[in-house]
Amino acid sequence: MRELVVNSPSSTLHLETRGDGSPLVLLHGGPGIYDYLSGAVMGSWLARRHTVIGYDQRGCRRSASPGPFTVEANLADLEAIRRHLGLEQVGLIGHSWGGLLGLFYAAAFPERVAGLTLIGTIGPRRGWERAFQDTIDRRHSNAQRRRLARIDAEIARRRDGTEREELYHRRFNVALPSYMAPAHRDTPMEIESYSRRVNLETMADVHRSRYADSSWESGLAKLAGPITMIHGSQDPVPWSVVEDTRQLLPQARAILLEDCGHFPWLEVPDRCEAALGEALGGPS
Repeated sequence: MRELVVNSPSSTLHLETRGDGSPLVLLHGGPGIYDYLSGAVMGSWLARRHTVIGYDQRGCRRSASPGPFTVEANLADLEAIRRHLGLEQVGLIGHSWGGLLGLFYAAAFPERVAGLTLIGTIGPRRGWERAFQDTIDRRHSNAQRRRLARIDAEIARRRDGTEREELYHRRFNVALPSYMAPAHRDTPMEIESYSRRVNLETMADVHRSRYADSSWESGLAKLAGPITMIHGSQDPVPWSVVEDTRQLLPQARAILLEDCGHFPWLEVPDRCEAALGEALGGPS
């Protein structure tokens, strides 16, 4: 594994690369989390046949940035990485928010995208959030609800920004099991870094610059590479997101993973690995 630093306007991006072969950039979710993909089991699968490139997005963990935390800034970061590595094209694999970021990049730079794989991607249009949050809330156990209530009360009492950020981080981890299918709620998963500021500011810009203005969608017509969506049958992100995305990309194929929630490489690893192999045109 190699570590690199790439400078982009208003951010310093920390990258890790591993493996050898056609390049794949992994786009983590959030916004506001970090690269939990390339160093995990999914990165190991992909590195057998590809050069795997993972990075902390701006403002996340090691990638320092004062902002702005916007779609355009994130697209500029991804372009800076591609140019720094001297790559004509890259394959993109995005999870959750990272899937949406990959979609935005593909629309802005279709000639630079060799292929696009979206895992549990969030919606390219507004309207999915209520069903997503309702599903998570419904899955919370009584113990989770009690812990969340205590954290919320603590947040209301605190005024220090750093302390509140850490409480929101703790809150996210308490809620995290509800992102998984009920059968897999005991699967270990913990997010080690979370910035609520990055999350809120980025999603506010998504609503302002993309959900309110659909002109970005026209660039997707020029996308020539293979497109695959991998989605768990019990992902709190509703299946309607897959349908909305396929309206924009009718050539995209969808792979449904039964009894799986938002983290398929942890919940159903064998089937996830097979789906990635299918998406990439051979064994992963």
